[in-house]
Amino acid sequence: MARVAVRHVAEVFDSAAVVLAPDASGRLNHPAGSPLEKSFRGADLSVAQWVVDHGECAGSGRTPAGRAGHLPAAARDPPDARRARRATDQSATHLLPEQRRLLETFAGQIALALERAALGEEAATARIAAETEGLRNTLLASISHDLRTRSRSSPEPPAR
Repeated sequence: MARVAVRHVAEVFDSAAVVLAPDASGRLNHPAGSPLEKSFRGADLSVAQWVVDHGECAGSGRTPAGRAGHLPAAARDPPDARRARRATDQSATHLLPEQRRLLETFAGQIALALERAALGEEAATARIAAETEGLRNTLLASISHDLRTRSRSSPEPPAR
């Protein structure tokens, strides 16, 4: 999904882009695997992390972001929740207001798509856990019933 997003943003804005997603501890990492031709290489993770932590853009004079603009791609979650961040090789100051709004819309849609995929995976995991628990309970109930039935139907030992 992130690869499709990078490809699409790169085409629309004629620039390189990258989607940085947080790990389980909330720290951003560079994408795994081989980068796309239009992938932005060398994104400053410290600036991107600042963007995540503050929920603000960087690269327009607020932080030393170098040649990259960093844009938060917040979905509906608060700043400390799971989010993705986007960096592009054009500073936010070089974008027209309409382009800026379009880029922010893209970033929001990317975050929503990634969040939806993550929630889908969580739902599948929860469904499997519930089915496993149900099977476990059914098996225990069956074994318990079988043991009770056998103990009732077994002959009494002879009295002495």
